[in-house]
Amino acid sequence: LIYREEGMTLETLPQGAVVGTSSIRRQVQLQSLRSDLQFKPLRGNIDSRIRKLQEGECDAIVLAAAGLKRIGYLDQSPSLNLEFLDPHTFIPAVSQGALAVECREDDEEVLHLLAAIHDQEVENCIQLERSFLSLMNADCTFPVGAHAQYIEGQYQLKTMLADGKDRCLYVSLTSENGSDLPKLALEQLMEKGALTDKWWEAYPEPKKEADLDIAAINSGDFSSLAGTWRNAKGQEMVIQEDGTVKGQGRLKAVPNSDKTSKVPYVDLRVGETGVAVGLFKIGFENPDGDQSDKSKPRLVVTQSAGNYPADQYFYRQ
Repeated sequence: LIYREEGMTLETLPQGAVVGTSSIRRQVQLQSLRSDLQFKPLRGNIDSRIRKLQEGECDAIVLAAAGLKRIGYLDQSPSLNLEFLDPHTFIPAVSQGALAVECREDDEEVLHLLAAIHDQEVENCIQLERSFLSLMNADCTFPVGAHAQYIEGQYQLKTMLADGKDRCLYVSLTSENGSDLPKLALEQLMEKGALTDKWWEAYPEPKKEADLDIAAINSGDFSSLAGTWRNAKGQEMVIQEDGTVKGQGRLKAVPNSDKTSKVPYVDLRVGETGVAVGLFKIGFENPDGDQSDKSKPRLVVTQSAGNYPADQYFYRQ
């Protein structure tokens, strides 16, 4: 947890405090500890999420410590008001904190190099967590947590599942081999009443982010562009449905831009001058090289085509 005010803790947060997180798993576990807390969806990269906290949108936000540590944010930002949640009582997501490297299965040279950094113990633990998730027939959008460790010659698996009524049920098991733990954990959760018929319907799949409608944009309908867009540099564009860009000008459609250019685009006009705004649908890859998150729609403000740095891409907030 990262708090807006110095000296704050989960225990001392004011009654009805607002916590920023889009994770149902995190919400239900926090609510089991503090039923009075209010929750607000939180999206964007790490910098934008922390900025939203500092601007007063939330009293606290939840971020993965593994991610903060991996990018050096904990060392660079000693002023953050942090409280680390104990993974023994606040169960993380399956595979949280594990790094995976992919390569071709027939590339012997790369496989040999990867063997030097491969951690078999971590893989064994991750397989237990993933096996549990697979038995649940669930994915990362569900209120499910699993944390496996190898301690003093035994595998330990801690699992959590919300029962559809925001009640968190926990099971903790140990064994020497470990392979039986996922199934045993599932059985014990069933005995506790967590897996009622269609329990998952209490937690509908989060609404997917709206994609860009290139054909409509090319014809002058900018509604799929509407919203606040921000890049990692902190630059922001607020686009209205009529194509007005707050404080920056107005968008102008470019018919057939997806056929005449490698990247579809619109013109952002400011008086008699203008720049291009590249349009990247979900899954669309920049032909000149792509350093963006292709799972989301993106925009780039540019004068020319190219392989843009990651911090130049705008994402909808």
